[in-house]
Amino acid sequence: MSETHVHGIDEANMERRTFLKGSMTAAALLGAAGMFGCAPNAAKQEGMKQEEAETADMPDTGAVDPTAEYECWLPPQGEVAFESEPVTDIAQTEDWDVVIVGMGAAGSAAAAYASANGLKTLVVEKMSVPAANPGDIFVINSKVQEQHQFPCPTFKDFMEALMTSSAYRANGPKLAALYHHSGEAFDWLYDNALVPAGIEAEPTFPAFPGIMMEGWTRCVNANITWVGGRNQRQADVHKSIADLALAQGAEIRFDTPAVQLVQDGNGAVTGVVVKGSDGAYTQLNASKGVLLATGGYAANMERMKKYMRPRDYATIAAVQFANVGVTGDGHEMGLAVGAAEDDAPHSALLNSYGIVDAHMMGIPALFIPWIRVNEQGRRFVNEEVPVSMLGGAIINQTHGRCWTVLDANYPQAAAQLKTAYLSNDPTIADGSVAVIGQMIEEGALIQADTVEELAEKMGVDAATLKETFERTTRDAASGVDTLFEKEFLYPLDTPPFYAIHEGSTLLSTCSGLHTDEVARVVTPEGDVIPGLYAIGECAGGLWAGGMYTHHVYGGDWAAAITFAYLAVQDLLAA
Repeated sequence: MSETHVHGIDEANMERRTFLKGSMTAAALLGAAGMFGCAPNAAKQEGMKQEEAETADMPDTGAVDPTAEYECWLPPQGEVAFESEPVTDIAQTEDWDVVIVGMGAAGSAAAAYASANGLKTLVVEKMSVPAANPGDIFVINSKVQEQHQFPCPTFKDFMEALMTSSAYRANGPKLAALYHHSGEAFDWLYDNALVPAGIEAEPTFPAFPGIMMEGWTRCVNANITWVGGRNQRQADVHKSIADLALAQGAEIRFDTPAVQLVQDGNGAVTGVVVKGSDGAYTQLNASKGVLLATGGYAANMERMKKYMRPRDYATIAAVQFANVGVTGDGHEMGLAVGAAEDDAPHSALLNSYGIVDAHMMGIPALFIPWIRVNEQGRRFVNEEVPVSMLGGAIINQTHGRCWTVLDANYPQAAAQLKTAYLSNDPTIADGSVAVIGQMIEEGALIQADTVEELAEKMGVDAATLKETFERTTRDAASGVDTLFEKEFLYPLDTPPFYAIHEGSTLLSTCSGLHTDEVARVVTPEGDVIPGLYAIGECAGGLWAGGMYTHHVYGGDWAAAITFAYLAVQDLLAA
């Protein structure tokens, strides 16, 4: 059984040192996500062998495999903790006010909010380290924006962007709650956790108040980032929130997977059963409620096959966050007690920049709007659109793949490419140039002295690719993209020429259990399941329509903390 720690103020310092070690491990995983993505080639082969063995004796139904045309690379997989059979051999029982399942962005925020209000709070996490990647965050009318005199988008602009991008399938009341309460949820964490830890924030895109155009996309901008660098401070941000929860008396147990929920005779959720390392079960009673914060299911291919569009999961080329703990445990626990879930196809955050041959995410190499061509040798999109939308465009091409194409003058071209991120941080372009230079030195991309030779190596029609290069070069000289009206095109006329095979990069799944505007889980009939809340990527309703789009940058983390805040407010009032 997992060792129990009751964290009081005197013990918090020791536990914070332990948590820092875990946070550093999580940060290291983030930095090595691309390398981790290389490993599953062997796992893929083993999985294929197992699948062949399992299906060898099955009759041929004549059904067409919807993924047959794709590479179907297998991302890192995790172990599902959920157990469908009722657990009857409970070794011990504990009593808490609140039990939070999952120690990601949503779970840590919920722990901080709950413990600050005097609730006896326990967080259980199936992994040995926390799992959160708090980059930029979208918040409305926070004190950070007020201090920087940064005007936020209007409610109408916000709702128009999110409702339109989801074809009005998103949950309007939840989006409204996100708009109206994200600022106060963030301000509380900022004042009580971040600032005391020496973490300051500022607007991410100060040159684009309220609305910014990314290619064809009208994005609402209320983003905040961390002074000192978003990537450099991610672990610090998460650690500061967890430290606050610990200092306020919350307890956090790692290596403690939750396997199923507990209900009373009236259907209310009254607790959760967890499994210790020795295989023994503990029932954790929660008098105020259980908060599911288990994340999505990006490390569970079987669930992706069940709920996602085949083309979306079958064309994944890389993963950005190698967190094998996100297997859909919270989704399954909720369904087992009668919860409703978003209809298929589920949404996912599938960015561009997946390097196909290495199964590595191409940040920063492919993070800027280089020219892309499909397997027919033609451009197919304005490459200045946000990376999630570029990812969607790539997925929709033949085999879900494209090629990034460059010529010898790519360093000069990089300095002139335009996106909001590049305007705010020109070092991204410098980093892209440096990495591509290294790839050239290592022979990690295709190189040729003529367009015809490049086309042959890419496997595309030489005449079509040559026509694309010539048109692009003419448009670059005239200053007008006659195909897609991209703001800046670079010529493709100076050898040597280069090509990088690109696919999508999986960050997370974004659909989940149905919840209301205070995060209460509901049934298919819309009835609240008493005592049960879902927050973070375990909850659904916000990013509908099949993909998370960057009409709002940082919206997933904003939703995580906002609905954690609202859930705690609701259970306090109950």
